[in-house]
Amino acid sequence: DDLAVTGVTLRGLLFEQVCSSNYLAQTYGVAVRMRSGPHRFVKVENCHFRDLTHGIVEYNEYPTGLPRDCFYRANLFERIHGMGIATESERVTIDENIFRDVNLEPGHTGPGFADATAIVSSGNDAIVRNNLIQRAGGSGITVGGEDDPDLVGELVVENNRVIDYSRILNDHAGITFDRVDGLQVRNNIVTDAVGSVTSSATNGGFQDDKTVGIYFGNTRIRNTT
Repeated sequence: DDLAVTGVTLRGLLFEQVCSSNYLAQTYGVAVRMRSGPHRFVKVENCHFRDLTHGIVEYNEYPTGLPRDCFYRANLFERIHGMGIATESERVTIDENIFRDVNLEPGHTGPGFADATAIVSSGNDAIVRNNLIQRAGGSGITVGGEDDPDLVGELVVENNRVIDYSRILNDHAGITFDRVDGLQVRNNIVTDAVGSVTSSATNGGFQDDKTVGIYFGNTRIRNTT
C-alpha cells in the first residue's frame, strides 16, 4: 500500500487466473500490485505467473515517493494478457526471468503502447538483464529513466533475449526506450520479429509492418549507448 514496507519477499508462489476484462493495470487483474511509496528491498523471486491479465505492477496512485532497491528475479510468466512486469522503482533489478506468450490476444492489447509489453521500467538506475522473452504480441522491453549519480547505480539493459515478438501489433520493437539519460543497451539478442497487422485498423494509415529490433524514441534521449 502507500505505507512504507521494507524487506518483504515473495518466493516460490504460484499466481494464476487473476484476470479482468478491464486492462487498466492500476486497478484490475494484477497478481502482485504495489502502490508507490518509500518501500525498500521488496523481492519477488522464483514465482510462477500464468493465465493472468498482469503479473507485477507498481502503480503511482499516491505520490508519496518511489520504491527503491526492489528485485524481480528468476520468475516464470506464461500466458499473460497484459504486462509481465511494470515498475517505477529506482535502482530496481529485473533479471533471470522467463516470459512466454505475453499479450497474444488480438484486440486485447491494452489502451496504451506499453500495455502490450513484457517488461516496462520507468525508474532511474534500473537494471534489466538476462531475461528471456519468447512470443510477445507487442514489445519485449520498454525502458525510461536516468542514470542518477545520487543513486550510485546504473541504467542498463543487457544480455536479454527477445524472440518472436510483435505477433499482434505491427508498430512495436524488441527493445524500446525514450526519455532516458545515461542508458546503456548492450549484448542483447533480438530476433524473429513478426509485425502482424492483425490488430491494425483497416481505415488507418498503419497497415504495413513497422516493427524494428531496437526503437529509439523521439522525445528525449541523452548520453545513451
